[in-house]
Amino acid sequence: MVKINRLNSSSRKVNLVVKILDIEPERQVKSSRSGKVFRVADAKIADESGAMKMTLWEDMINEVSPGDILKITNAYVNEFRGALSLNIGKYGKYKIIDKDSPEAQFEVNEEYVLNPSPKPREPSKQGPSKYVKVKDLEKVSKGINIRFKVIRKDDPRGVNTKRGPQTVCDFLVGDETGCILLSLWNDDVYEIALNSYYEIKKGYTNSYRGILKLNKGRYGVLNNISREDAGFDYVDDSNNLSETLG
Repeated sequence: MVKINRLNSSSRKVNLVVKILDIEPERQVKSSRSGKVFRVADAKIADESGAMKMTLWEDMINEVSPGDILKITNAYVNEFRGALSLNIGKYGKYKIIDKDSPEAQFEVNEEYVLNPSPKPREPSKQGPSKYVKVKDLEKVSKGINIRFKVIRKDDPRGVNTKRGPQTVCDFLVGDETGCILLSLWNDDVYEIALNSYYEIKKGYTNSYRGILKLNKGRYGVLNNISREDAGFDYVDDSNNLSETLG
C-alpha cells in the first residue's frame, strides 16, 4: 500500500487505505466525447502521511460518507487546473472497511496537503450551534443543525449497497420558510412520525438526480422535540427545495 505523500501526477495502479474527511456538494459535468452528463463530487481524503482530493463519480457519491475508511486498489492520479486528484477510474475498485480492522488503525494527517487547490473553499456560513431554516439549505451543505416538522412519509424501500441490504425512506419535512425531502436509513426510518417535530444536528445536504435532499448521515444526531422548542406551527410547503432543482 502506498501513502498519499508519495503520490504524483504520474501515479498509476495506486493501492492505498484512506479516510474520507469531507465531501463537497455534487455537480454535473458533460462529456466532450459522448455528450453524456455525469454526477461528480470532490472529496477530501487522508491517511497518516497527508491529505488530498479524490473525485467521486455517479453511484459512489451515494455509497460513501465522511468518516468511512476506504481500501482502494488500481486507482490513478490526474492533474486538472493545477490540482492533483485521486480517481477510481474504470478499472479501479474500492470497498468500505471496518473501522476496527487493523488496516483502519491510523491517525489522519491533515497538515500536509498534496498539491492543494489554488482556490480554497469558502468558509461555512453556519456557526457550530446555529440552527438554520429550510430556505437557507441551498447555501449550507454540511454541519447542518435544523428543526422541522414531518408533513409526509413515503413508503420505505430496500436498496443494495456495498454494506449490504439497507432500508431507506424519504420524508417531506419543513418549517415556516419551506420544505425539503429528508432521507433516513434503517432504524431511523421508524423513529419519526407524521406531524411531529424533530431536530437534526450535524446533518448535510446532497443532490441526487437533480433533487436536493437533507440527510442525517452516519454521524448526525436525530432528536424528537416539542412544538415550543421548534418555534413554529405552519410549514410553508409552497417553497419546496426538493422540487426547485428537479
